[in-house]
Amino acid sequence: MPALEPVSADAVLWEVVYDDDSTAKEGTIKYAEIDRTKLKTFRLLNGNGDVIWTRDAPNGNHPFVYRRRTTMNAVQKSVAFLVGWEPNNFWLVDADGNEEEVDFKVRPHHDYQVRQHENESVNAQLNRRNL
Repeated sequence: MPALEPVSADAVLWEVVYDDDSTAKEGTIKYAEIDRTKLKTFRLLNGNGDVIWTRDAPNGNHPFVYRRRTTMNAVQKSVAFLVGWEPNNFWLVDADGNEEEVDFKVRPHHDYQVRQHENESVNAQLNRRNL
């Protein structure tokens, strides 16, 4: 995956498409309000509303995960999006829609120490890829 271009954290938004072809965008609903039982497609949209990345949900009941990861250095702020379905279909996507499949395991969210380890693991993957 190429190095990320500087991008505002607000420039890329998500959109979901449900099995009845209705849609909902980030800002009109919250991430927690996504109806995962009806989720057909997940998309990332650029600041113009153009689709830059899309994936259809796999068949079966697979937990959906979306994370926005921001990295900063002295020169720039970059954003990457971790998107996928358990058990092992995850992609790291940049603001241009370039993707790389990554290894990511979802941990229970009630355990802070486990969540901290989850974040450190993804951040280590981002750092290894110079994101």
